[in-house]
Amino acid sequence: MVVVDSSGWIEFYKGGPDGARFQPAMQPGKMIVPSIVVCEIQRFVLGRGSTDSFQKGLQALFRHSIADLTAELATFAAQLGVKHKLALADSIIYATARAHSATLWTMDSHFEGLPGVRYIKPGKK
Repeated sequence: MVVVDSSGWIEFYKGGPDGARFQPAMQPGKMIVPSIVVCEIQRFVLGRGSTDSFQKGLQALFRHSIADLTAELATFAAQLGVKHKLALADSIIYATARAHSATLWTMDSHFEGLPGVRYIKPGKK
């Protein structure tokens, strides 16, 4: 299973230079989308105006399994957030990946080196 964080979704759907590197993760039936990623992507789209590519990205989110933030997951996220010094949204995304034994795909450097993370360094192939 795979979790793609917001940086990956945004890069993929804006057609950024590193977007194609997320293609292998975007497989139907193999992705879990933390509900907070839905919020982050929606905020990104609303803040920049709607474009066709981002509307497609929003629609694509809902083709995958959405993981709700439960009290148990929130507790786990708090523990991981403190342990790894992650911001709130990032701790929820990371906890969702860990709770589902999924690999987290990200371009956010603060995840680099954490267990279960596939860090994609921007601009590197």
